[in-house]
Amino acid sequence: MPNLNNHNRDKKDSFFQIPEVCPSCSSKYEQSKVNVINNSSETIVVHVTCPNCKTSVISNISINNMRVMAVGMLTDLEKKDLKLIRKKTAIDVDDVIEMHELIEKEGCIKLT
Repeated sequence: MPNLNNHNRDKKDSFFQIPEVCPSCSSKYEQSKVNVINNSSETIVVHVTCPNCKTSVISNISINNMRVMAVGMLTDLEKKDLKLIRKKTAIDVDDVIEMHELIEKEGCIKLT
């Protein structure tokens, strides 16, 4: 499986290239400013910010059985935000129930 470690960046480039231009303003991205947020054997998450309009793009690339699926989205999240989110645990059923009970107890809204 391809990996984005520095020692095999050329190998990675044959599987994945970030867009060369910003989808918001069509300015060229600085390839050296691409931030690898997650790099495992099956998933690569990258973040890049447009030098012109400051719009950021997060791309999630999944590689499985030699199939590549890429999903990109515009965001206002910065690199530091993504690293914080990555450290958080997933929300589970107990978290949802706890929040539901808190909202009802505080009288913020009535959930039916």
